Amino acid sequence: MRTSFFLARKYFLSKKKQNFINILSWIGLSGVALGSASLVIVLSVFNGLEDLLRGLFSSFDPDLKIELKEGRVFEEGRVNQENILDLDGVKGLVPVLEDNALVQYRQNNSVVILKGVAEGFEEFTRIDEKVVEGNLVLNSEGVDFALIGRGVQYKLSIPYNEKFYPMRVLFPKNLKNLRLNPENSMNQKNVLPCGVFAIEEHFDNNYVLVPLGFAQELFGIENKVSAMEVYLEKWQDPNLIKERIQAFLPPELKVSTRDEQHIALFRAIRIEKLFVNLAFFFLLLIISFNIFFALSMLALEKKQDLGMLAAMGAGPKLVFNIFLLEGFLIGGTGVIVGLLIGFGLGYMQEYHGLVSMGIENAVADAYPLKMETMDFVLSGIVVFLITGLASLNPAFSASQISKTHAIKIS
Repeated sequence: MRTSFFLARKYFLSKKKQNFINILSWIGLSGVALGSASLVIVLSVFNGLEDLLRGLFSSFDPDLKIELKEGRVFEEGRVNQENILDLDGVKGLVPVLEDNALVQYRQNNSVVILKGVAEGFEEFTRIDEKVVEGNLVLNSEGVDFALIGRGVQYKLSIPYNEKFYPMRVLFPKNLKNLRLNPENSMNQKNVLPCGVFAIEEHFDNNYVLVPLGFAQELFGIENKVSAMEVYLEKWQDPNLIKERIQAFLPPELKVSTRDEQHIALFRAIRIEKLFVNLAFFFLLLIISFNIFFALSMLALEKKQDLGMLAAMGAGPKLVFNIFLLEGFLIGGTGVIVGLLIGFGLGYMQEYHGLVSMGIENAVADAYPLKMETMDFVLSGIVVFLITGLASLNPAFSASQISKTHAIKIS
């Protein structure tokens, strides 16, 4: 193996007689380097996007959510809250009730998702970090208030720090009489906004938070909720606590982690990531043809040398190893250079925002990126194997050439 590696390194570093063989080798090496760098950067962008979304969702969604498998609301008593709160790692439990409602402010109307939350919500949620106007105080001295999304504020044209003109919230109580007498078929309640939050377009344009009692009275539902939100201590494993909570629940209820609450979105990102991987795989296969042709031409150029080696006792296996290692040297050098380039560009983007979004009021100033060691390891292995496969046929051809020219020399 030492002899094979010595000769492979010699062929790799030496200048070939035919200049186009050098060109093919450098094109193959450069292609592998650029392909490897591009692959790890794109994968890191997908990781950054997932991380960004999780950060946004963590400001609004609970760590775990208990809800019906089928249906809209259930009795609060169906969940033994004390057993859940006694579990290690559980910080809090908040009953919630949400449904669509119509909100009116002066001459403006908007359909929103009205979310009623129980006492203690302010203590456990991170949405207070996203409040850009006012404060998160949903009830003060017996008076109910609403925290509204920035998009809802814009659609209804609600001025900052409104204290005198309340929002009017309507919910149908009798759909059969809705056309005949709209006023009597609607539950109506007034509420003043206490503040405005800005997280992400979906939340900002749709959600209004109110006290749980306010929502239950408006929807005409007493002692019923649409979900129980479970908040965990830091560094707790949601999947582990999910299994423990599920053991306390009746069969009609389920527990969802934060990722499972947005499973369609994360599944779409993973599918896109898979197709990107496949696209780069085929691109690298095409790039590896340069290595294939470079080694094939090198074998023809070195026919005399191969014949001499065979005449001196070198078997086809030695020649096969020489050219296989030559391919690995080209591919391996390209992989190492590419991963270093990818790491350098990724580092600049992740910590210094090399490429900005270029969008005012975007959720992030620069394109999100998160480098993970496993992406580098797997990308390097895949690219290395592709270049190795591209070297098999030229190496085998070279071993056959050595036999023929050994006979001619002898």
